Amino acid sequence: MKKLFVTLFILSPLLILYACGSSYHYDIVVSDYFTYDIVKQVTGDELTIKTLQPIHMDYHTY
Repeated sequence: MKKLFVTLFILSPLLILYACGSSYHYDIVVSDYFTYDIVKQVTGDELTIKTLQPIHMDYHTY
């Protein structure tokens, strides 16, 4: 039982540090084109941005 606790004590910080690794790929979902344009201007090409509404549709009737 003591070996189990020692093993968990050693492995838990390693797993936590592995899980907290940096990930530079984020997805942003916006509702309309106006928000899409603002977010695209701020983030540039670093992030993937998706819109829920098609660009050519009026969002009042969608």
